[in-house]
Amino acid sequence: MRIIIFCLLYFILISNTNCQNNSYQKDLQITYIANEGFLISFDNKKALIDGLFKSKHYTSPSDSLISKIIDNKAPVDNINYFLVTHDHQDHFNEKLVSDFLSKNPKTKFISTSESCKKINETGLKSTNLICQNLEIGELKEVNEIKDENFSVSAFRLKHGTSTDINNLALIIRINDFNIMHMGDAFILQNQEYIDKINWENYKIDILFIGYMDVNQFVLEILSKTIKPKNLIMMHIHEEDIQEAKDRNEKNSGNAIVFEKELETRTFNK
Repeated sequence: MRIIIFCLLYFILISNTNCQNNSYQKDLQITYIANEGFLISFDNKKALIDGLFKSKHYTSPSDSLISKIIDNKAPVDNINYFLVTHDHQDHFNEKLVSDFLSKNPKTKFISTSESCKKINETGLKSTNLICQNLEIGELKEVNEIKDENFSVSAFRLKHGTSTDINNLALIIRINDFNIMHMGDAFILQNQEYIDKINWENYKIDILFIGYMDVNQFVLEILSKTIKPKNLIMMHIHEEDIQEAKDRNEKNSGNAIVFEKELETRTFNK
């Protein structure tokens, strides 16, 4: 009888453990770094976007957080992919990124050809630089990534109103989640390119969008095109957090506003 009870308890314990593991694997975590910088985590995959920089004019990661990223310390450790939308100083610093890549040689770096050039000019020798040079409006999967649980497509869009700056909107698939980061692209200024894409092929779960781009016109375009399930507002200066909240409430009330460094939100299917 004791053996039967023991076996039953063991079965229940194993079943609960499996359920917890399965539940964990369905959760996506997004952690705020600064400005447009975010860490995306799912199970054993981590991708950092626009997360290493120092800017006088925009909210930047603290020195302690920068050190943790470069030195591979929790909670920003074991980063598999480092993505940068463009090479401006409020998104990217070649010296900091070069230091990170030298200490984390297995991490793959994905960005524009301009960002890669700046890293090469620091003297870093790395075979993990994946450099994209697209035409405006061109959307292309990054074929150099050989990972069944992770993929990236780069979509070159106007930076503000400029077609000269190489700005990449990044579409990331991490397991069952699809995430899109706009970089410094505005929806209205890029509508002609956005309208050409069959967004049913991407099924965006989370869209990162500049907070100044959240208005009724943009939300209407999004409802007919990208159709994101969740919006995250970004490019918010510390002093503009309340303005972003007010804009969110006025126009939709559904977008997420991160307020503090390393603040984390969890998403599930």
